[in-house]
Amino acid sequence: MLNKIDITKLRKLIDDFGRLPKLQQKRKTFFDVAGYRHYENVCSNILAFFFDTSEQHNMLDLFLRSLLSLIPKNTRLSTNAIEAEITTEYYTNKGTYIDIKIESNDFIIILENKIDADVYNDLDSYIADIRENNPYSKQIVAVVLTLKDMLRKEDNIKIESSGFNHVTYTDFFNVIKENLGDYIEKADVEWVVYLRNFLRNMSNLKGDEIMQSVDYKDVINFLIENDDSIYELIEQREAFTKHFQIEGEAVRNILRDEYSLEFNIWKGGIKFCGTSVYSEFSDKSKPNFEIHRILRGWEILLKTSSKHKKTDIVKWLNKNDIPCANNSIVQWKWTPVSLWVHKIEDNKPITPDEIAEIAYNYYQKIDAASSM
Repeated sequence: MLNKIDITKLRKLIDDFGRLPKLQQKRKTFFDVAGYRHYENVCSNILAFFFDTSEQHNMLDLFLRSLLSLIPKNTRLSTNAIEAEITTEYYTNKGTYIDIKIESNDFIIILENKIDADVYNDLDSYIADIRENNPYSKQIVAVVLTLKDMLRKEDNIKIESSGFNHVTYTDFFNVIKENLGDYIEKADVEWVVYLRNFLRNMSNLKGDEIMQSVDYKDVINFLIENDDSIYELIEQREAFTKHFQIEGEAVRNILRDEYSLEFNIWKGGIKFCGTSVYSEFSDKSKPNFEIHRILRGWEILLKTSSKHKKTDIVKWLNKNDIPCANNSIVQWKWTPVSLWVHKIEDNKPITPDEIAEIAYNYYQKIDAASSM
């Protein structure tokens, strides 16, 4: 356990940390709301739309011009009055696919889009396939577009040896922003808004705007000066997490051995700073059951196996004499309903046996009411 001197030191650490410049909270985008902010295929579809000079955005060759300006001079191509066929997930003879293929009368651009993944693709086979299917000897421009500015050494070697060009989203989007003024007069206003939202989403994924909101020097100096204390704080948190895991396992064992409930245990402990005990019943009609050991105490969660509208839940609980914490009823997208039925804070000692008994009593009530 922490002694008095350690607690004083760590409290000062927290106070000093609180005076550092705060990270600016990132603004949500449509992609955050939709849940597709990091999907490569979604990003590729959006890129393909803006690369298409005939699309409704009316930004013509903004994306093509901006991309090609980042390619070495010996591959510069004119995009004036260009007409190009855009293909997403272009399948090669080997059965693999290239994320985006752009083909005009003069050139073929192939683009491999990388958000989180490393460059594991067989780039040589991509080039070979395009050359084999290029009877008019159009100029080929191959690009790996990455969210990461710095790649692994082996990825850089693979890109260079295969004849691909490495372009980062940062550089690409900076050029798009610089060139946008030349297109803004004819551009569709609605699609300009969507474009800016897309740019912000990719910037959020990379963490650019958040990190630009802090003073690096102050933060780095703080981390250097307080390295030992920070390590001690992390060490103590991990010690308590392990202790909570032991408590959670004790509750699980009691529920399994004394009450014959089928339980597993999740030992991640990061989200709850402790542990979660949860049910895996072979009988799917049984309520799903969780117990969370957190820093403040214990939480018991039950999900009913019956169909109920959220508006009827309170009446249903009262009718069946089942208490529920305020604002803790969650209607899932499918049928079950989550019920935080009990929260116990560590203002008085409570044993694993007591937690197990409380949880089992709630479980019986929910199970009986759900089966009616």
